Amino acid sequence: MKANIIFFYLLMIAVLSSCHSNSSKGDTISHFTYSDFKEERQLNNPQELTMDSLLYPASFYLMRDTLIVVNNQPECEYLMEIYSLNNLNKPLLQIAPKGSGPNDLVSCICFIHDNENAVFDVQSPATNTLYRTNIDTILKNKKFCAIDKFQYTSLAHTQSDICSLNEDSYVAYNIWYIDDSTYSNGIATPLQKYFKKATIEAPALLNNFVAPVNGARIFYNSQKNEIWSMDLHKDRIHIYDDSLRLVKEIIGPDNLEPKYTEVKSNAPFTFINFANDESYMAYIDYCLTENHIYLIYSGDSHYSPEDLQPVDVFKLKYDGTLECVYHLDRHLLTISVDSKEEYLYGTAKKSLNDYASFVRYKLQ
Repeated sequence: MKANIIFFYLLMIAVLSSCHSNSSKGDTISHFTYSDFKEERQLNNPQELTMDSLLYPASFYLMRDTLIVVNNQPECEYLMEIYSLNNLNKPLLQIAPKGSGPNDLVSCICFIHDNENAVFDVQSPATNTLYRTNIDTILKNKKFCAIDKFQYTSLAHTQSDICSLNEDSYVAYNIWYIDDSTYSNGIATPLQKYFKKATIEAPALLNNFVAPVNGARIFYNSQKNEIWSMDLHKDRIHIYDDSLRLVKEIIGPDNLEPKYTEVKSNAPFTFINFANDESYMAYIDYCLTENHIYLIYSGDSHYSPEDLQPVDVFKLKYDGTLECVYHLDRHLLTISVDSKEEYLYGTAKKSLNDYASFVRYKLQ
């Protein structure tokens, strides 16, 4: 009898533990489909905003009434040009001269995602340097001015944001991470915290080079002390607290599940790519307003840089509530939304080798 009581007691502990674990996991993960959005709209025939003096545009970003154009082509002299949205005939400024001098930039990627925040980041992948600057300071001094500058880890994924948390630390996506047991490099989590003043060391080469199939767009929500990570190749959104503990995972709407394969090469590591002649693209870019997050979503399992397909834009609240899905008639690489959320601006392309155009859709 005593043995039966002990067995029953242990069984109850196991059952209760199992129920607690499943409940916790269910609270963390949520799934959605297109039908879960409160509203669904089609956006066609945007207005194309042209600049006659512009020669080599790579991408466009809107900050208040100021347009920032990034030029990364070999022929360009300046990597950034500033225009007034009210007068696109002539640039207000040409800044960030291309070169290797002390005031030059070798390359330039802008991270401009908040139309009301004057501060934005400029990343130089060639030197692993991130500059934090202010559009008001630039317009006042008529030159590129960094209010913060640090060299980030060489482990950071080149297509993911460097997410600054405070004056001392930042978060980056580890280029060697993959959520796949077959090709795992032993990296437990995709996001890792680093210190800005830490010595940058050359990374050790691991077994599998997985950068073509991983990565995410990342931003820090200072109001809730949350870090959002939107996968580049899976329809997954991960929300972490500022200690990088996973708070919530949002899956959908297509349940993309890429398979991977090895690519033969003479390199000292194995290249990993998508299997079955597939190529996945999920979240491309994002924009933040006071109340909403706008996400460019592709959902393409046969993504081709030479034939870019129309995308969707998801409008979410900061608690993850699905407000609206906009079906666009073309492919956008960047997105900006004005403070009143009346217009959506973006960099449109038919092919990555194509000339970039600056377009505006009316949201309301």
